[in-house]
Amino acid sequence: MHKILRFCLFAGVGAAALGLVSGEVLACELSFHFTTIEPFVMGTAEKPTGFDIEILEAISKNAGCSVKYIDKEIPWARRLKMIESGQLSLLNGTSWKPERAEYANYTTPYRFEYQALFVRKGESKNYPYRTLTDLIDSNFRLGVNRGATYGTLADKIISEMGTQIEYATGAVQNEQKLLSKRIDGYLSFIPYESLYIKSQGFAIEQHPMELINTGAVYFMVSKKGVSLENLNGLNYGMAKIIYDGTYDQIVAKYSKQYGVSKW
Repeated sequence: MHKILRFCLFAGVGAAALGLVSGEVLACELSFHFTTIEPFVMGTAEKPTGFDIEILEAISKNAGCSVKYIDKEIPWARRLKMIESGQLSLLNGTSWKPERAEYANYTTPYRFEYQALFVRKGESKNYPYRTLTDLIDSNFRLGVNRGATYGTLADKIISEMGTQIEYATGAVQNEQKLLSKRIDGYLSFIPYESLYIKSQGFAIEQHPMELINTGAVYFMVSKKGVSLENLNGLNYGMAKIIYDGTYDQIVAKYSKQYGVSKW
C-alpha cells in the first residue's frame, strides 16, 4: 500500500476511531449511486463488486451500516446536488474541493488516481516525451476535460500550454477528437481508459510517459444525509481494514487481476 496513503489513513482516523474501538457500532443505511466504472464499480446493483465497492462494503460493515445501491441514470452534476440535499449518502472516487466541502464531508483517502497520456495506436514513438512538462512549447495538441483537476503541478503545466490545449466534455469526446486527428493525445484515468479502449477496439494506445498522480481519492459524504457519528464510524472502518489486512488483500486481488501496481 502507498506509504503516504497509509499515513493519511492512520493519522486521519486516529481521533475518530478512539470512540469506537470498544466495538460500538451505529446502525445506518447509506445510499450510493451505482454506475459501472471498471475496475472500481462493477457487477449489478443487486450483486455489486469492484475495488471501490469492496472497500465501501468492508468499512460500512465495520461501521454498522448497510449500503443501498441506486441503479438509475443520474448525471454527475445532479448527483452532487443530491449529496448536497441529503438524497444521496455518499459518492466514490471523489477529489477534495473547497466548494464541495461546504455541503459534504470526506472520509480519509482510500486510494490515489493516476492519469496517462493516450495517443493513436502506433504513434507513441513519434512523441518522445518523458513527462507532461516536455509537452510545453511543442506542437502537441492535448485534450483535457473541462473543469477537471489533474493535480496541482499538472494543472499548472496545462495552464502554461495555452492554445495547445483542447477542452472536451469527457473521455468520449477526447477519443473522437483523437481518432479524427483534431488532437494528438489526451489525458485519462487508468486502468479504466485502457480497459475501455481495448473493449471498443479503438486504435488508441497508452503512451509510456510518466503517469500523473492527480491526488488522493475519497468517499464524499453528505452532511445532511449522514451524521458525524456515522462518518466517524466509516473512518473507523477504514482504519480497521488497514490494521487487519483486508485492505491489502483487496489491493492484491485487483493488482493481480488488472496488472496495476498503483492504487
